[in-house]
Amino acid sequence: MATLQLKPNNDWEPISVTQPETVTRPGPSKVQPSLNEDSEIAFISQCFKWQSTVFPGVLLQVALQIAFMLGASACAKYLISYSNTDGAGKELVRRFSLPSDVAAGQKAITLFVAVLVVFYSKNSYSNFVEGRKILGGMCNNCREMCQNAFTAPLKDGADIPKVEYLRKVIRRKLNLMMVFIRQHAREGEGGNGFAPGSQLEASGAEFKAQGEGMNWMMDAVAPPVYNLVSTEEVAMYSAKGTGMRPAMVQAELNLLAGELSKEMRYPGHFMDLWLQNSEDTMNLFKSMFRIISTPIPMPYKHMLYVVIFLYVFLIPWIQADSSISNGWEDKGPSYYDDVTNVRYELSKNDGQGFTQGWIASIFSCLVFYGLLELSVSLFNPFGHDDIDHDIGSFCGKANTEMMVIAKRSKASKVADTTDFNKVPHSAV
Repeated sequence: MATLQLKPNNDWEPISVTQPETVTRPGPSKVQPSLNEDSEIAFISQCFKWQSTVFPGVLLQVALQIAFMLGASACAKYLISYSNTDGAGKELVRRFSLPSDVAAGQKAITLFVAVLVVFYSKNSYSNFVEGRKILGGMCNNCREMCQNAFTAPLKDGADIPKVEYLRKVIRRKLNLMMVFIRQHAREGEGGNGFAPGSQLEASGAEFKAQGEGMNWMMDAVAPPVYNLVSTEEVAMYSAKGTGMRPAMVQAELNLLAGELSKEMRYPGHFMDLWLQNSEDTMNLFKSMFRIISTPIPMPYKHMLYVVIFLYVFLIPWIQADSSISNGWEDKGPSYYDDVTNVRYELSKNDGQGFTQGWIASIFSCLVFYGLLELSVSLFNPFGHDDIDHDIGSFCGKANTEMMVIAKRSKASKVADTTDFNKVPHSAV
């Protein structure tokens, strides 16, 4: 059976003490984008707030749509053929026209495009909501495990120094488990790199979890990793990838809890509650990993991009075609002046100049590509995008809640009051 080896001299020291070069500067706190809906004119003023929205991401598509609209309008205006079939009088004009089945084909895929876009956006928003539930659940479980460890009644004659030692290690390891979960979801498997504005990100450093040049322990997002691990622990955790490290810490925590239960008045009840929260935390982590590692199948996304492109960028040509008459059209009597080289008394329908179809073309481009851009942004909500969940803030919240619990439930004067946002003292 696995046993926990306690260090009798409490000689643990973080690498922020033993290797001060690992200490780096954190980035600024993330500001979640929001709309001010309290204003009386919010219904119109918020329409012009484009920062952190999807519209800047679709400007290229809108520019291409404008180019298509100009080309289609030019064709409608200038692609004209004349034929004088009556010698002296009747003038027939052939206008630009699309094959009749183009508009029919575009109409036929309307429902198909809508279904694909709605399904993608619904799945992405579900990931976004589920991601918030996962992060909240992890934070709650860490708080409850800490609450259980610090406030469960002790047995008579409990070894108080041992209890205080175990409680402090448990709180540190709970913080470390949350950090490892964040690193796997965002910096590691998520491939999003270090937090924007941090020293590591500004220097162009890429997140490296193992091997020569590894820098995962220099991550400064609160609570900083370098305040939570020792040199020996860095070597131990580096032997495994980021996906295995939360389970490693979970195993350590379960052993620590088992040792602490020996000092409890109701050890069985203590362990039941502990293991329930521990298991739920790992299940939530696996749910997070499922969101990150399960992309929309490539054939589905390819079909989605193809049909949206066809649907959206056929609209300018269909609108230009509908602005004029198709085929040969009788324009009535006209005559040609050989001296001035001008044809008179021939009315020209030029497809309303360049004014037809702009609203339908631009609106459809903004809506369909805007929804597609939004779906892509929401699909993995654990990155550094403005609308992504700030995993670092949840780690910081868990650390703060556990520190408050530790301060309010001291069993002795030397009880744990460490703030892991700062360089800890070396007594555990």
